Amino acid sequence: MGIAVKKYLRRGFFLTIVLFSLAAGYRDNCLPQDISEPRKNYYRLEELYTKWNEGLFGSRKYYGRLLEHYLNGIIGKVIETDYDYLLLSPEVAADGGVRCIVQYDQWLTLHGVINGESLKEAVGSDKGLMKRWWRSGILLSISGKVRKFRIDTLHDRGGVDIYFHSMDIRRGSGIKKMGVQSQ
Repeated sequence: MGIAVKKYLRRGFFLTIVLFSLAAGYRDNCLPQDISEPRKNYYRLEELYTKWNEGLFGSRKYYGRLLEHYLNGIIGKVIETDYDYLLLSPEVAADGGVRCIVQYDQWLTLHGVINGESLKEAVGSDKGLMKRWWRSGILLSISGKVRKFRIDTLHDRGGVDIYFHSMDIRRGSGIKKMGVQSQ
């Protein structure tokens, strides 16, 4: 090979490295800088799930391993969701809280006992809310320390189940009706 060819190959390689570095830096800068670590954990989980779920051929298996590795890494850490969750079913009252399941878009299901204090804050002065919670359409943000997880690979559209030590909930400002959030 001539000197000119090697020179162009080096430039092309250098340009490729620079472009990939800029793209990676741009992706990291898409999130607001003042976002909390638990929120970053949730967004990273959502990003990995989306890549795994939409993956084709070999990439689905690759992203499945990344997702499992990431979930193993966040055991014992706190995650906090957006205000996108509806309470599916309060199962039983236990230890000053309510054991429940919450789900969003059928990809992430959260299991745990709601902390009694955060439950009182979310319900507020409306004491009858717990009787009609699953029909109320009130949006919640869920946070908690991850205890264990399960990745569902049996169905076409797999999902992730996360089990918390305990859950804290916060009530959103809007009510979800027919897939649209009103303020």
